[in-house]
Amino acid sequence: MKDFFKRNGLKIILVFVIIYAIVQFFEQQEKIDNYKNEIDSYNDQIDEAQKEQNELLDEQSEINSIDYIESMAREKLHMYRPNEKVFIDTDK
Repeated sequence: MKDFFKRNGLKIILVFVIIYAIVQFFEQQEKIDNYKNEIDSYNDQIDEAQKEQNELLDEQSEINSIDYIESMAREKLHMYRPNEKVFIDTDK
């Protein structure tokens, strides 16, 4: 029996090391795939945030325009220019 381990001991250890390396390789590959999916998810979130930021910047520039301020004053505050005739529909 001792003879068997002397002759084949290194081979047995080598087989176990190879099996261990293969198992570790597949586990690491799975982790890498999960990280890639996570990166894709974060990139999608970044794209959405950039779109939202662009929309908000467009809205901000629109809000600061004189036309927008005037239309809000007319609609929300019922303010009108001096000497302007306003007709109100009473059929509503």
